[in-house]
Amino acid sequence: GQPDPPPDHVRLRPEWEARPEPGSLARPEGFLMNSFPPGPPPPPEFAGVMPKIMGTRVVLVPFGKALLASLKESALARDPVAPPLFFSTDDLLSAKIWSALCKARIAQLGIPEDSELETTMARACNFRGRTEPKLGESYFANGVSQVWTRTTVKDLLSSSLTSVALKLRASLSEHQPETVVARARWLLQEQGSGRRTRLEFDEHALTFIQSNWGFDWEGVVFGGEKPAAFDHGAHTPIVSVTVPRAGGDGSNVYCSGPQGSLEAIFNELRGGDGVV
Repeated sequence: GQPDPPPDHVRLRPEWEARPEPGSLARPEGFLMNSFPPGPPPPPEFAGVMPKIMGTRVVLVPFGKALLASLKESALARDPVAPPLFFSTDDLLSAKIWSALCKARIAQLGIPEDSELETTMARACNFRGRTEPKLGESYFANGVSQVWTRTTVKDLLSSSLTSVALKLRASLSEHQPETVVARARWLLQEQGSGRRTRLEFDEHALTFIQSNWGFDWEGVVFGGEKPAAFDHGAHTPIVSVTVPRAGGDGSNVYCSGPQGSLEAIFNELRGGDGVV
């Protein structure tokens, strides 16, 4: 039968389609996307350091529900937060992942911990409920955009987990209806003129993507059989992937790269906060 509500296939909203004169819109502030003329795009910004950071190994770091609760309790005990300030468990885990990835990267490239180089964490944000009017759950097109949080290596590695988690939460809170409209209109301008758009990175590979695949994979049925496990294929040294553990028992975190770097990441994620 027909799903209820039925899928909404109207991809573009009227307020997004108000097309300006070509080239008249500047890239929205904080929208870390680059635009290139037709033809093959240039290599990614971090291509020069790939030989030092790439590897064929993957590490899976388990975070059960009890461990995540303990991690948040410990962070708040050391650095309390009063309303209206708030961060989620996912914000805190993302903060821990960002710090671990950054420490591994600067070790690979010989960058000091007090460096003023910028580091960036990109996370996905579902904006179906953030538009005016709301797109709704039945919106069938892509309803997710990246949200970027940027600071210096020094600031990231000298800050508490709570402080970094609050930065990440603030970036999500700033993703407002007008943000979606501005980004959609700029992308329409660039892509409508034949240009190609892609994520902006940096030459030291200090821009990381935290890809959180938070869906009910155990509810999927293939030929009458439920899946035994869920894995992913985003094995690249600039991406960390988080997927739900079986039974809703927290998350598994995947990172990839050279063996030594992955051992350091594992130790940082599971031992750096005194919680194992």
